[in-house]
Amino acid sequence: MPAAIAAWILRVPVVTHDQTATIGLANQIISVFSRVTAVTYAASLSELRPRARSRAVVTGNPIRPGLRDGDPARALQKFGLRRQDLPVVYVTGGSLGARSINRAVEQELPAILTACHLIHQCGDQYDGDVKEVDRLRARARALPAEIQGRYRVVPFLDEETLADVYALADLVVGRAGAGTTAELAELGKASILIPLTPTRRDEQRKNALRLQSGGGAVIIEQPDLADRKLRDVALELLGSPQTLAEMSAKAARLARPDAARQLAWIVVDLIESKH
Repeated sequence: MPAAIAAWILRVPVVTHDQTATIGLANQIISVFSRVTAVTYAASLSELRPRARSRAVVTGNPIRPGLRDGDPARALQKFGLRRQDLPVVYVTGGSLGARSINRAVEQELPAILTACHLIHQCGDQYDGDVKEVDRLRARARALPAEIQGRYRVVPFLDEETLADVYALADLVVGRAGAGTTAELAELGKASILIPLTPTRRDEQRKNALRLQSGGGAVIIEQPDLADRKLRDVALELLGSPQTLAEMSAKAARLARPDAARQLAWIVVDLIESKH
């Protein structure tokens, strides 16, 4: 916000973009003197003051372009998986991981792996003196032999590998950050979303509701993980390939693949208007 105020004082055009489904306080203030306020969702426009709303545009949220270039065959090879007509689930808590999601997956592995292969990005963090990834790999080694080979856990995925895993996945389980929800829509992926709570403006739940209301996701509240709801919802979805396909198609309808281009042209137009 200080940089935007300084730009306004110096008569330098300001463009702001809010990634989430709810506009943060700083961006609401900046929007008063921004030349353009770009938002990810049309529903966010109502949160702006009338003057700012008249200068607002809905662009969507750009994703990393490399994520569109994934190869499912390459993912199978990287993780040493044989698909064997089973769906593939990708679980992520973001780059740092999410311990509550890790624990829910750990508890339900024997049941969930009866219906799928599972690639788990668990984050590079510790539980006491033990790394999460080491704890989960130890859990995997204790699984029955017939399902042990269906589970792969890693602390982190580079962008190329993430693109391949997305291309392979039939169902994604994770948080509902702005980046994740934009990627799920853009790539057309059915998902189970577990919003991070509490957050100041409940951004993740609102992001998740956008996908759920469009038919592309199912929300599980974090407290419900203790009631084995992740297992129940996952098995229900995995048992219906048609439902997963329909959710994927509905998620894709919410995408705005030209978000980056729109934002770039807004900036270019403002620069050209100054000269």
